[in-house]
Amino acid sequence: PKPLIQMPFTSPGKINLPEVANEWENRWKDVLSRSQELQKNLNDIDQKSQQYWGKLEDITNRMNDSALREKQKEKNRKFQEKWNETYKRAKQHVNLTIELNSKAQDFHSIMMLNAMRQEVEVSIDQLNSIADEASSLSKQIEEAAQQGQEIIEKSKL
Repeated sequence: PKPLIQMPFTSPGKINLPEVANEWENRWKDVLSRSQELQKNLNDIDQKSQQYWGKLEDITNRMNDSALREKQKEKNRKFQEKWNETYKRAKQHVNLTIELNSKAQDFHSIMMLNAMRQEVEVSIDQLNSIADEASSLSKQIEEAAQQGQEIIEKSKL
């Protein structure tokens, strides 16, 4: 299967974390949104179904024939058991998405921190280059000043 996120590299073996972090964040936000939508749908179905159980019981209890009423109560009971098992399964999976989203938030924070550190590492490399170039330039200036001093001294008669 194709990976969710293509890994762009800045150099061999070095992942471009800022780019990966942005792509991952966009995908994570989509997953989080879908997870929240599932939670809302689960709650909506639960509320709606609770209303049905009350109506089923009410209609069944109004039946005059006790034998028919008992058959319908048994059907209602089996149907509610099936619904309860299915609801429990759906709720477990939705709760798992919520738990995983929480862990994903921490993972996202770690990825962003690493991406920021990679950016700082680039700055450190740039600062080292500036320091090296300034050091080299300082030596050239010192040499030029030394040569200038020698020229001045030689030109004094």
